[in-house]
Amino acid sequence: MTKQETETNMNRLVQYLTDKGVKVEFNSIGDNAYFPIPNIIAVNTRQNIYSRYYSLLHETGHYLLRQKADFSTKYLVDHSFGSKNKDTRIDVLREEVAAWDTALQFAEDNNFEFDKVKWNHYSKKFIYQYALWTVNPQRFDNDD
Repeated sequence: MTKQETETNMNRLVQYLTDKGVKVEFNSIGDNAYFPIPNIIAVNTRQNIYSRYYSLLHETGHYLLRQKADFSTKYLVDHSFGSKNKDTRIDVLREEVAAWDTALQFAEDNNFEFDKVKWNHYSKKFIYQYALWTVNPQRFDNDD
């Protein structure tokens, strides 16, 4: 996919999310994230266009997962235990993997273009980072 095709798909995805009531914010501070309350997806603009697009797709996966009725029975959504709680860390990792899988299915079902090689690169890169955090959160947490 060219940069222009990526941008076109990203704009289409932003429109889809906006139509669903999800606000998408692009900024140069902070991490990529989906915030269920107040229903916002944040995407960091310091990433290249491809990484931004795949990050937005991934965060869309989080949004879609959290719309499912069984979400709270599958994942520990009370993160108040902090990163020291092994069960919470495992559920965060499980949700991260599921968000990538959900986003992939969504992209295929809704004809959002993506490069399979780039998809595999980005999904494995970010899942690996979460796997490292799951095993050793102190390496990533400044407040622990």
